[in-house]
Amino acid sequence: KILIYGDGEQLRDFTYISDIVNGLILSAEKKTTKGEVFNLGCSNPISVNQLVDKMYKIADKPKNVKYVDERKGDVDVTHSDITKAEKFLNYHPKITIDKGLQKTYDWIIEWEE
Repeated sequence: KILIYGDGEQLRDFTYISDIVNGLILSAEKKTTKGEVFNLGCSNPISVNQLVDKMYKIADKPKNVKYVDERKGDVDVTHSDITKAEKFLNYHPKITIDKGLQKTYDWIIEWEE
C-alpha cells in the first residue's frame, strides 16, 4: 500500500538521476560558467496521483493507496526552471517519467532475483 499525503494533486518535478548527473558533468566541464548556479530537473511536473497510477500500471498490479493528512509545510508545486541550464550548458533532460519509472522497475525486478 502506498501512502499519499493530502489529496495527491500536488505537483512534483520528478527527474531521472542520469539527467541530473549529465547536468552536473556539463556544468563541471564548462569553464565559462564557473561558480554559476543552475537549476536541474525535468521541468515537467506531474501530480503524485499520476505518478502512483503510472507505477501501478508498470507493475501490472491493482492500485492500493491510502490518503492521509497532508504534511505540514509541504508545498503544492515543485517545478524546476531549467532555462539557464539549457542556454549555458545545453542541458536537456532525456529520460521521460514513463521511461524512468520503467527503468527503475526493471532494475528492482532484476536485483530481486
